Amino acid sequence: MLNIKRASQQFQPALERVLARYRPLEPVRAAELISRVVALNPAECEATLQQTLDQFAHRHRHLNQTFLRHFEQVSPLLPADCPPESLSPAQKQLIGAYFTMEYAIEAAAFFNPSLVLAPDQTGLQTGSQSEQLRVIFSFRAVGEGHISSLVFRSALLENGELFSDPLGPYVDPPESIQMVYPEPSLKQDLDQGYELRFSPDTALSERVIFPMLEHECNGIEDARFVRFCHSDGSHSYYATYTAYDGRAILPRLLHTQDFVRFHSFGLRGAGAVNKNLALFPRQIKGRYAMLSRIDGVNNYIMFSDSLTDWEAPQLLQTPREVWEFGNIGNCGSPLETPAGWLVITHGVGPMRQYALGAILLDLNDPCRLIARLREPLMLPLAHEREGYVPNVVYACGGLLHGDQVHIAYGMADRFGGLATVSLSELLAKMSDE
Repeated sequence: MLNIKRASQQFQPALERVLARYRPLEPVRAAELISRVVALNPAECEATLQQTLDQFAHRHRHLNQTFLRHFEQVSPLLPADCPPESLSPAQKQLIGAYFTMEYAIEAAAFFNPSLVLAPDQTGLQTGSQSEQLRVIFSFRAVGEGHISSLVFRSALLENGELFSDPLGPYVDPPESIQMVYPEPSLKQDLDQGYELRFSPDTALSERVIFPMLEHECNGIEDARFVRFCHSDGSHSYYATYTAYDGRAILPRLLHTQDFVRFHSFGLRGAGAVNKNLALFPRQIKGRYAMLSRIDGVNNYIMFSDSLTDWEAPQLLQTPREVWEFGNIGNCGSPLETPAGWLVITHGVGPMRQYALGAILLDLNDPCRLIARLREPLMLPLAHEREGYVPNVVYACGGLLHGDQVHIAYGMADRFGGLATVSLSELLAKMSDE
């Protein structure tokens, strides 16, 4: 068996991480509620607002401003004889407070992490005695109503051990949201995109990307981040993710340079269906490359001149081992090694037990599978089996540093961790096709 080192520190969901969300109400009920607030005498209005702020303001950044934003959303429902300019600041804030609720973003489930190098690697120790890397984890967080959002953690990797940074005290939505389109002729909903910008003074762990579009209203699922190297040598970050509206799923792509500003846009084509899309970390022979799973069972590969259009997927891998008979898929973007493209995979076996595996693709022709791991790379240990979805280890991305393959993985949809394996030992265990 391969020697898999699991980091002692794990990422746990934080139930106290709450987002101040807009609370929608049916228009007639909302109008009645507004009328009741407007009818309060000024002293009672002031006292109720102050009591609310005393109880909740320490849990949110700029809660007064949130109340005012939510007031603006319901201001069209004000009584005809009560225009907005006739209300005091306290009345506006209190109305907004009744249309605000706390949403515990990680309370139901916390899982499926990806892992990338952070943009800033300055000031770290390097050398044979101590090797440090600053890294970013993304997680799928699930709260009330089973709505998935995207959250982040930052950490330091030192000689294979994990040291996570303290969580920021708040959870913040973007400070600006702008709808955009790839080009003027593409103004259908499926091609609709958006840009999010967070305040630079927020900590990374305080930023949450919540569903924005109708076709992702039930979830932003399983983001697979990759640090992408462009032809000029510069780097940026992309993440494929699944948008879910409660009925149908659609793949989308997220782009960022700094994890402060994000751009989300839709994907098109016969290969941009189902889940499990993962972008290669660079172009191959001048074209983008992507792994996919268009039929829900097998792994495919496809190429494109555009990041948004994906056609002609080619079958790459089918289930062959008993621990992956149910279906297979990738666990994030391929890792480039001198021996070939290393792809961490997952497979589903009896009792819906998930295991991690590995395959190796030819470096110049990744359509050619040259080796695979016959045994599971990882199976859930006893303490990793119990949770929201039992018997699952699952990953959405890792990184290679020297001879160490670092894999961010989730356990039973309950918490996350880091596993490390020697690349040379892993390659030695793989069998030629």
